[in-house]
Amino acid sequence: MKIARFIFNPFSENTYVLCDDAQKEAAIVDPGMESEADVARVADFLKENGLSLKMVLLTHQHVDHVLGTGWLVERYNCKVVGHEADAVWGEKLGMQARMFNMACEIKPFKLTDKVVDGDTLMLGSEKIVVLHTPGHSRGGVVYYLPESGCALVGDTIFERSIGRTDLGGGDYDTLIDSIRKKVLTLPDETMLHPGHGSLTVVEEERKYNPFLREK
Repeated sequence: MKIARFIFNPFSENTYVLCDDAQKEAAIVDPGMESEADVARVADFLKENGLSLKMVLLTHQHVDHVLGTGWLVERYNCKVVGHEADAVWGEKLGMQARMFNMACEIKPFKLTDKVVDGDTLMLGSEKIVVLHTPGHSRGGVVYYLPESGCALVGDTIFERSIGRTDLGGGDYDTLIDSIRKKVLTLPDETMLHPGHGSLTVVEEERKYNPFLREK
């Protein structure tokens, strides 16, 4: 699976396009596009690579990670996949935007496919495993692609850091437990694609992440 990264909105949010070249299918993870121009960048990428957008995968529904979802549904009539425990955030996009003084237009959306821990999705011929990782938000999930050796982790974990836990539904101990049980148990070489910042790998975070050192 090829993965392309775009960086959008004032929060420098990472939006990923998963590309199955064999069957020319794509999924977009956490579409943070805040304008039609941003959406056009991704649309051009899909068109140039002959890809058909099959679904949007949401790691969670904080506003910076879902801004472009409604645009994509309107344009491509694609599925929107996420955990139901975060639906309350999706229903309060305007409130979230005001919290962070964002003035952009936000198109509403609803989940079409609600996933839980252990569910399996398919993109082309590749399996995507859903791992429920609450703590940053109640409905946070990681999308793990075992064949490609990578995981889309949203704001669960970052390079040498972890997601914030001071927003509604956040809990520090729950997040640490999620990371230890769901992320650090993946193979050492698994590449982690976070919602902000640089890519990292499981082994590096197990060894050097200051929030995850054994006491």
